[in-house]
Amino acid sequence: MTFYEAAIRVLEAEKRPLTAPEITERCIAQGLLSHVGKNPDETLRSRLGVMARRQRDRRVTVVGPDTFALSEWGLPEDAEAAAQMGQAEELPPLEETAPLRTVERHPGIRSEGARAGGRPERKRRRAEEDRGRRRLPPLEEVAFELLSEASEPLTAAALLELAVSRDLASAELRPEKLLLALVAENQRRIDAGRRPHFTLSQEGTLSLDRSETPPEEIQAPFATALQLPVEDGRVVLGVPERAEPGPEAAAVSAARVAVREARRAAARALRSQLAALDAGTFERACIKMLHAQGFRELKVTRRSKEGPLISARRRDGSLELRYTIRILRGAAGVERRAVQECRREMGHGSAHLGLLLASGDARGEARSEALAQSPLVLLWCGEGLADKFLESHAGARVIHAELYEVDPAFFQAAARVAAEVRERRAERRRERAEQGGAEDAEEAGGEAGAAPGGGEGPAAEVSAEGEGGGERKRRRRRRRGRRGRGGRSPEGASAAAGGEAATQGGPAAAPEPGAPGEASGPPPEGAGGEGVQ
Repeated sequence: MTFYEAAIRVLEAEKRPLTAPEITERCIAQGLLSHVGKNPDETLRSRLGVMARRQRDRRVTVVGPDTFALSEWGLPEDAEAAAQMGQAEELPPLEETAPLRTVERHPGIRSEGARAGGRPERKRRRAEEDRGRRRLPPLEEVAFELLSEASEPLTAAALLELAVSRDLASAELRPEKLLLALVAENQRRIDAGRRPHFTLSQEGTLSLDRSETPPEEIQAPFATALQLPVEDGRVVLGVPERAEPGPEAAAVSAARVAVREARRAAARALRSQLAALDAGTFERACIKMLHAQGFRELKVTRRSKEGPLISARRRDGSLELRYTIRILRGAAGVERRAVQECRREMGHGSAHLGLLLASGDARGEARSEALAQSPLVLLWCGEGLADKFLESHAGARVIHAELYEVDPAFFQAAARVAAEVRERRAERRRERAEQGGAEDAEEAGGEAGAAPGGGEGPAAEVSAEGEGGGERKRRRRRRRGRRGRGGRSPEGASAAAGGEAATQGGPAAAPEPGAPGEASGPPPEGAGGEGVQ
């Protein structure tokens, strides 16, 4: 045990202020010091004086000449005694004796051989470089100034060359970067309800806008040259600007803040509950939490007055790590000694990592000790232990709440789908209109060709009319996408039949036998009625 830890132990036991020799005597009598040394009184006095002057985690105060007490007792501090204790003792003057070496062996210190300072010197040089480096103006301002002075339009490359010659732009700048800055400036002015400044011609020259051209037409050449998308007449530059949050966004933000505050309040309440538990209940609660955190094969290897010592395993990624876990009893703070003992037990159990669980906070010395040496000792203490309980859903119920906010991406996707559907419908209408015009032209040509050859008789006319009517009906059905709808009238059916017969080369019309005014064919040979009177 160190001099400082032993002095704290003695003062806690005596419960009254003691001088440095009295503290040293009791430490040696109780065997608290791991190393005594030649002058333990001076060593203890110096260590307590240093710890009494600390601004953070100070547990010892100087209440009198060479007298120390614990800070938690609230005794008034003796500032004069503390100041005297902080002063270094004056050494006696050295006797004037002959130097061990001659003067030539002790050359004086020369400034030219000394190396420049470290961090302050680098900061000074960096500040000088920043002061010497000239900051360049924005590209849109440079372009506006140069184009105002120019007598004719300039290309992007020529404009950059002129800007570099006047030290208004960097020589590493590319024309694409200049065009992007100009189109962004134009779009900013258009969004603000003003006229754009810059125009880009078809030949690729830049000039100032002095016309009444619509802003969409001015931005179109920039978008084409830079291959930028255009949505609703607006050039999309990188990440689209977010819309102004509505009242529902404020409500959602307030709900999220309330959830975070509720979690902090639950952590504080859980910490108080853990501190109020008895030793057995606290041990079982910690073991359940460790199981929820993924620890397995938890075995109690030793029990002591500080708390049980547990060995466990946990898989982290591709590694199987062995842990030595100490569960500290009580709500007192974690001291440096507890970290040292845990590291010592890790060596006995060949563990990769150590873990300390305590309801009290870890003091500064314990944190420094946990990180100072290897192997590493993890500290789950105070609020950290409560957070681990919340992460593993141990000792706390989780309440799920649903928060709703408008999703603009959903409606944008729906608008894109609706636009695609409208385009497909318009395309189908155009195709149907073109197909109907071609069919009407074919029908008109067929009727004109059939009119001059109409001397075939009534049968040919009926056949042609029936063929044309049936063909038109079939085309109409195909055009509407329906087949077999409706029935033919008797006249249409007979006309269609006549048309099919004429098409196949058969008789155009079959007259009924014995009809008046029509001569029947010659009788077959060998039939009755051989002669006609």
